[in-house]
Amino acid sequence: MTPHDRILRDPSICGGEPVIRGTRVLVRVILGYLARGESAETICREFPSLSEADVQAVRSLSPGSVERRERKGAKAEESDSATLFEQNGPDDEVSDE
Repeated sequence: MTPHDRILRDPSICGGEPVIRGTRVLVRVILGYLARGESAETICREFPSLSEADVQAVRSLSPGSVERRERKGAKAEESDSATLFEQNGPDDEVSDE
C-alpha cells in the first residue's frame, strides 16, 4: 500500500478533511503530533486504530511540513494540509449539507 492509498478525502467523512483510510483520524491531527516531536509509537498509542505505517505515510506525503509548522506556528497547519492534497491531485469539492 502506498502512502497515497492510506489517506482518504471523502465529503461524507469528517466534512471532507483528509483522514487515515478506515478511521476518522484527521491527517492534520497527526501532523500536529509530529510537529510537537512525538514519535510514531506515541501517536499509535494515542490512536490505536493507526499503524506506524499510517503515521509514516502522513510524514512522507508532507516532506518538511513539520519543520515549516515549527517555524511558522499554528497558522501553517492549515496551509500544510492544503498543500499535501494539492500535490496529490485536484481536491474534491466539499458541499455543506
